[in-house]
Amino acid sequence: MKFTFLYIVLFIVSSIYGQNDTNDEQRIMTMSYDSLFNKINSSNTEKKSFLYADIFLKKAKKDGNTDYIVWGYENIAALKDGLESIPYLDSIIDLTSKKPNNFHPCSAYLSKGSYYYRSLKNKEALKNFLIAEEYSIQNPNERLEAQIRHSIGMLKNRIGDYKSTLELHNKNLDFYGKNIDEYSVDNYLNSLFSVSLVNLKLGNLDSAKKANLKGLKFSKTYNRGLHLNLFKLSQSVLNYNQKKYKMSLDTLKSIAPIFKKYKNLTNLSITYNYIAENYIRMDDNRQALKYLLKVDSLYVNEHIMVLEIRNAYRHLFRYYEDVNDDKNQLKYLREKIRVDSVLYLNKEISDNISLEFDIPRLVAKRDKLIRSFEKRNSKLIYSIVLLAVVAFSLLFALLLNRHRMKKRFDNILLELEDGQKLLNKKINKYDDTQLSEEIVTQILTELKKFENSHGYIDQQLTLTKLSKKINSNSSYVSKVINLHKGQNFSGYIKELRICFAMDRLKKEPSFRKYTISAISLEVGFKSAETFSKFFKSYTGLYPSYFIKQLEKSQKEVFKES
Repeated sequence: MKFTFLYIVLFIVSSIYGQNDTNDEQRIMTMSYDSLFNKINSSNTEKKSFLYADIFLKKAKKDGNTDYIVWGYENIAALKDGLESIPYLDSIIDLTSKKPNNFHPCSAYLSKGSYYYRSLKNKEALKNFLIAEEYSIQNPNERLEAQIRHSIGMLKNRIGDYKSTLELHNKNLDFYGKNIDEYSVDNYLNSLFSVSLVNLKLGNLDSAKKANLKGLKFSKTYNRGLHLNLFKLSQSVLNYNQKKYKMSLDTLKSIAPIFKKYKNLTNLSITYNYIAENYIRMDDNRQALKYLLKVDSLYVNEHIMVLEIRNAYRHLFRYYEDVNDDKNQLKYLREKIRVDSVLYLNKEISDNISLEFDIPRLVAKRDKLIRSFEKRNSKLIYSIVLLAVVAFSLLFALLLNRHRMKKRFDNILLELEDGQKLLNKKINKYDDTQLSEEIVTQILTELKKFENSHGYIDQQLTLTKLSKKINSNSSYVSKVINLHKGQNFSGYIKELRICFAMDRLKKEPSFRKYTISAISLEVGFKSAETFSKFFKSYTGLYPSYFIKQLEKSQKEVFKES
């Protein structure tokens, strides 16, 4: 009886609270859209902001007002973190793409691109920026066009296309500079800062200095503290380039805490990088290491990607090489490769590791040997000659290996052009499967269909799964593959995938622009490492070399035509 009474009380209390929640929502629904919008932006907790944003959208849907529904999706997208905003922006696109105006869906595509950019998804970012640009051409909006130029400029800057970046930011500088006032000055200063940094990267120091002086002046005039520090950063980079290391270092160390306080992490990363560069030039590698590790931390923990990070990882690798710390050498070499992969700067990075890292190490060892031999005058000439012979032998071996690789590539290309099967069919002489000819023929026919439909790109494919697919059993299928394909099931599937990859790479120029990791996933491998290993084992070539030669061959064909 006691427990029954308690349950009744709890039920009544929960009902009352439930009614209160419903009543609150109904009361809030009666508020105007402007009042709801103010509540969203003035609420002291994120939870309350989401509550008002959710009711705003419900009210708009109930009223059937498309403009307010779009506004509702915009509110929620602004509250969400990063890529969580994408579904709400897609909803805006669905609602507005059939009847576009000079703001939607262009603005939604621009916002999507910005979220992808901040998440280091460069391809997706560029795709959405370009779609936004198409809509802005159809339905002109000068301010949106300027924002699109700025966004594409930032992306081009990230991948090192500085000349195109400068053109875009200069256009924006002209646009915003027509009428500078309290409302347009922020956009003007953003463009001016971008122009300054890009000129520094292009080595246009006078142009960078001119932009800095103008930026510092306008930042002080309009009381823009953040921009003032941005131009101090740019001026510090200029001082670094002019070898004024102490002056550059002092300014950078004064603005770093400000960027950190206001969570301006991109510029904080750049600041840390140049602090490290200054220390390196001042021969203080221990202090440089401290800031290089901060750059690494921002990338690993906050996904802050700036082009300067490549230099940071190169310095980290060199530092740990000097102290013979192989573990950290490998760690930061991997990070540099990962960064290059994200930036799409060098598709052959894996194959060039030996050129950038191993050869300098060998040269250093060689120099050390020479120095030791100098103490033994009687052996000096012999040592130099011996080293020269070794060097020429290595060079000859390298050239011979390149020739063999090129010949192997040409042979593979001929086989692809002739439509020949690349699969090695090492058919066994003796059939000890004890299967009837009818069963063998049936399985081979089904395997042919399986090959033609590219069923082997399924990453979850197993012998059992394949056997069920072709209405047979694992034992029979395994025996037929061993006998007629000359290898086990695993080898058979891997070769099919490699052949398919080579065929697509030859026929589809766009496929050649994928990263090795993306290619491996497309053709059925679970990792780039497994794909590269088996590709090399099967063809004698690395995938990156194969792609490079395909591109080279195509360019030669165009030149001849």
